Amino acid sequence: MSAFRKTDSRPGRIAYEVAGLAWLAAAGPSGAPVVPVLAHGPTWLEEPRLRAAAPTAG
Repeated sequence: MSAFRKTDSRPGRIAYEVAGLAWLAAAGPSGAPVVPVLAHGPTWLEEPRLRAAAPTAG
């Protein structure tokens, strides 16, 4: 699996995004799907690289 690294040099931005993703993920299976954070630092975070796919009816 390859990873996608997102960067942002503004103070606190990545920490807020990591916290927000963790909050969304805490809803569990009844919540929306959330991409997991594989690793993060003060100015970057890594997520699994997602493959493009066509939408499905559902």
